[in-house]
Amino acid sequence: MLSVAAVGLVLHLLTAGNYGIFRDELYYLDCANHLAFGYVDQPPLSILMLKVSTLVFGNSVWAIRLLPALAGALLVVLSGLLASRLGGGRFAVLMASLIVLTVPVYLVNTGFFSMNAFDLVLWVSLYLLVAQIAATGNRRLWLWFGLLFGLAMLNKIGVLALGLGLFPALLLTGQWQQLKSRQLWFGVLIAILVFLPHIIWQIAEDWPTAEFIHNATSGKIAAMSLPKYFLSQILLMNPILFLFWITGLGILLFWPPLKRFRILGLLWVFCFLFYGLQNSKPYYLSPAYPPLFAAVAVAAEQWLKNRRRWLRPALVVLILGGGLLVAPLAFPFLPPAELVAYTTRLGIDPQADERTSPTKLPQYLADRFGWENLADSAAAVYYRLPDSLRAGCVIVGSNYGEAGAINYYGPKLGLPRAVSQHNNYFLWGVDSTAGEVVLTIGHSTDDLKQVFDSVAVMATVESEWAMPEEAHCQIHLCTGLKYPFEEIWNNGKVFD
Repeated sequence: MLSVAAVGLVLHLLTAGNYGIFRDELYYLDCANHLAFGYVDQPPLSILMLKVSTLVFGNSVWAIRLLPALAGALLVVLSGLLASRLGGGRFAVLMASLIVLTVPVYLVNTGFFSMNAFDLVLWVSLYLLVAQIAATGNRRLWLWFGLLFGLAMLNKIGVLALGLGLFPALLLTGQWQQLKSRQLWFGVLIAILVFLPHIIWQIAEDWPTAEFIHNATSGKIAAMSLPKYFLSQILLMNPILFLFWITGLGILLFWPPLKRFRILGLLWVFCFLFYGLQNSKPYYLSPAYPPLFAAVAVAAEQWLKNRRRWLRPALVVLILGGGLLVAPLAFPFLPPAELVAYTTRLGIDPQADERTSPTKLPQYLADRFGWENLADSAAAVYYRLPDSLRAGCVIVGSNYGEAGAINYYGPKLGLPRAVSQHNNYFLWGVDSTAGEVVLTIGHSTDDLKQVFDSVAVMATVESEWAMPEEAHCQIHLCTGLKYPFEEIWNNGKVFD
């Protein structure tokens, strides 16, 4: 189990610096410079962790990816422990660990800094507590569950699906007595108290996350039916592993030896319905799978105990083979052109979870390109301006990636800090004297002409492998505001 986790950790560290920094990482670094109890698009825990990490290790690409890589290793270890808690021996622990190691979405989400890496660890930790309660009946563990659930909510509110599913799952498994225990409700109270600072922040800021979620689900995330959502899970979790997790679900729901752990299977069902019916991104469900992998590993160990010896190594080879097949899609060790050729040979087209134009690379890789080039181009334009214009110039990015890129690379280039109207940048605002001279990044010429008298294209930044909005990104020089800057700023808010 530990050796399997070490393999994943080493692979992440060896490839961490490839392809450059990720769009969201640029944004999170700016969030870490504005510590708060919440942000438009996330709770505060992961940002606090990033702040501590940068103080200790710095803000290089390798440094900010150390924590998620460690989270990936911990995910493997905890999944092995979950198999052990379900009654598995050494082979079951090894098999569960190997499966989790080779899940592409896990490799992707622990390959760069985001709340999703820690979300995986927190979910499987909660599952371990539920399994321990189911096995021992120790109701005091609900207090620890409440504390951990509160922290998980402070990391990503999507874990609410697990919490809400817990109550009907207890009823359907005949454990309704648990709902009468004081410890469970004290656990609920602890979770609420832990999460309360973020709720207060939401109230103070007029519930920006609710607006963000509404905009994302209605206009940004690609819609899909419940059957299509299920099919997306097959692709997301690696088609070779489909037989493993669907069998694991059946085992948890119907196999008598694991009857006391049936609640874990029902939790997957409730989480699937919760996300699938809300037009959520397919990867939101990915933290719910470790119990399924643990269950199939335990059953496989039992079924193969007295059968031919070659079947166990054959299973291991199948799991590793599937992992090697998708590894180039998760670890960025192939040059972009070779990766495109590889995906073409596999018959895979980059698919986005959002309503964006097609890309040559998957979004989670394409969003690592173009940022330094963008900052260099902005600096070249900035220093071409006369001193009189540079003195009061404001740089405005159309999205948080562009603003974050300027703020990450800009200090060495002598650029002023960039602002944006996108997500939390909008709440941070801009100097009230701004607006006389503006360098915009990524805005359309037609939109800019509606609010400025003079709009000139100063540069077009080309980045072959980037996402569409950065692949041909224009930098404009704008002067002569037609309306008060504060009015333009407030009308341009984008939460998505």
